Amino acid sequence: MPHVTHAYPFEQKIFDFAENFSKSLSGGNRTFVMIFNGTGAVQTIIVKKPSASTDDITNQLKEIQQPHFIYDPFDAPKHTWISWFMVKRSTLERFIDQRFEYADFEKNASASEWSPELKPENIFPVSWGVMF
Repeated sequence: MPHVTHAYPFEQKIFDFAENFSKSLSGGNRTFVMIFNGTGAVQTIIVKKPSASTDDITNQLKEIQQPHFIYDPFDAPKHTWISWFMVKRSTLERFIDQRFEYADFEKNASASEWSPELKPENIFPVSWGVMF
């Protein structure tokens, strides 16, 4: 059983972008994987059925150290997974069309026990995964 792990405002901002992007891209709420080049430009976007696993794609991308972003509403509206690997803060700020603020990296007092800590604290993580 998945557990909700979101605990930081930056996660919610990125989730909101990804959910809206999925709906505008696919006309529904579908899984997508964005693959980036070294400068943060999108090279490829893969749209999959919500029931299709992204594990095979993401494992291959991590193995070759390829920056990517995943939005997976596998059990929406109950659970949605987002993650990114080797994605710069500036790239995600460009997508959400705003700059992150210091407060975006402060953990909510009501955070779940499953929510990870930022290491180092209050710094954008270039690789991260969160369950909504």
